[in-house]
Amino acid sequence: MSDVAKKAKTSDDAEGQDDKIMRGQCFCGAVKLELTGKPDWFCLCHCTICQRLSGGEYQTFVAVRSHDRLKVVEGQDNLTSVASSEGMDRQFCKKCGSACLNIASTFEMRDAPIVLFERDEDGNLLVKGDPQTTSHIFYVNRVRNHIDNLPKFAAYPVNAAPLKIDEKGDIIAEE
Repeated sequence: MSDVAKKAKTSDDAEGQDDKIMRGQCFCGAVKLELTGKPDWFCLCHCTICQRLSGGEYQTFVAVRSHDRLKVVEGQDNLTSVASSEGMDRQFCKKCGSACLNIASTFEMRDAPIVLFERDEDGNLLVKGDPQTTSHIFYVNRVRNHIDNLPKFAAYPVNAAPLKIDEKGDIIAEE
């Protein structure tokens, strides 16, 4: 489990809180985001693009399947975009360079780095719903193996079966 997921706490565990808003912002505060309701998933992305953009072995995202649930509410004019791959538009703050929002055009999905969202006075992320990471995506590009019980996907988990993984975290070749 990622350190981010371990540190995350729930801010709304009560039933009927799906219309609550999670707020986030870039490093300098010029771009502000809102997520309405609980995220659909928390994923660790191991794609080489995320590795290069973050400088880490993966990025942790909060993702939704509906474009209207995760949106920029302030500072749209402070964003610049990069088409990082076919069907993926990545948006960054022009002022501080923070990664703010990823928009997939090939299927209905938006995600944002989980670390942009609100924290309590101790620095813990305030996350709605279950803050546990739900999957690894683009696991074929991982820097190192991850031994956990999370499903691991070769790409996005949209209409895809998880990879078969052995006890060491290696991918088992399909026969």
